[in-house]
Amino acid sequence: MRHILLSIIATLGLLNCALAQETKWYDPMEGDVCYIDCRIDHPEVRKNYHRIAESIQPQLRDAVWSLSKNSAGLTIRFYCNAPTITIKYKLENGTNMHNMAPMGSSGVDLYSLDSKGHERWCAAPSGIVIRRGDESRYIYRDLVYNDSNKEGHLYELYLPLYNTVSSLKIGIPEGYALRFVEPDKQKPIIVYGTSIAQGASASRPGLAWTAILKREFDRPVINLGFSGNGRLEAPVVDYICQVDAAIYILDCIPNMCGMLNTIAPRITEAVEKIRKVSSSPIIITEHCGTLHAEASPKSDEAHVLGNKECRKAYEQLKKQGVKGLYYLSKEDIGLSMDASIDGWHPNDVGMFEYAEAYKKVIKKALK
Repeated sequence: MRHILLSIIATLGLLNCALAQETKWYDPMEGDVCYIDCRIDHPEVRKNYHRIAESIQPQLRDAVWSLSKNSAGLTIRFYCNAPTITIKYKLENGTNMHNMAPMGSSGVDLYSLDSKGHERWCAAPSGIVIRRGDESRYIYRDLVYNDSNKEGHLYELYLPLYNTVSSLKIGIPEGYALRFVEPDKQKPIIVYGTSIAQGASASRPGLAWTAILKREFDRPVINLGFSGNGRLEAPVVDYICQVDAAIYILDCIPNMCGMLNTIAPRITEAVEKIRKVSSSPIIITEHCGTLHAEASPKSDEAHVLGNKECRKAYEQLKKQGVKGLYYLSKEDIGLSMDASIDGWHPNDVGMFEYAEAYKKVIKKALK
């Protein structure tokens, strides 16, 4: 009996080896080109999944630097014709967040586009996110292709919103093809914001409002949302000024209501710095408000004051003759009662409402 068991174990081992050999793995970090999209290009970030270059670290508060290593908003594009696509990756942090499911904070998300421009979302029911240091896997099975393009469909993989990726590979069966696509060279939309911009509390990465806008406008959206730490600080403003963006979005009021006297000066300073390098539109955004304010009016008092300071700064800049400024108010955002998970952070309903509000003002600005 023992000999039979040993034989079965050995056979299973050989089978596992054979199956492993049938999968070909592709690393977007290998080679001379870095295929990570939707971030400010810098030589120091081409071999990691961070959002800000390491040389900027001494200028940042520790909390901002730590959050900048989260891969929020980053994507990888590739052509593939395989019926099965496996994503395996490792994370540096745990997945325990009180207001986000593991798939949103630490999972990946895959969309595809065929040659006719028809977009599809790809589900991975067997997707698993494991604790830090271990390997996480998402497996997309039974994928079909409805056109004659030999390369298959154009896929876009959205990376975790609230975790740091240390390594990632994409696997497909032998006999099929995968080709990475270089980062999009169009002028991006740059978002400097808070936890809401970073992605709290979308159920998966592709449903963050920045990701929704990326698909809507088919151009890079650079997510510089820092949970609890989006405060219009000079080092981050200087960093975004390295790029002549299509649009700059300043959405930091939710993290500045406890520091009212800094709101107007920092908005003014940020706008003035951007205007020195670009004439592109700038959107200044209010706090969306607390969705339980009717039940608990006190919860919204600080945000009302913060929005007043935000409006004051915007009006003053307009009086000074600054061109290309746009304003998104709490009323413009208009989150519905059930659009939040905890009163502050949008759920998926809220993310679509947020994106819809931005969509209107961006279309106006881009004209």
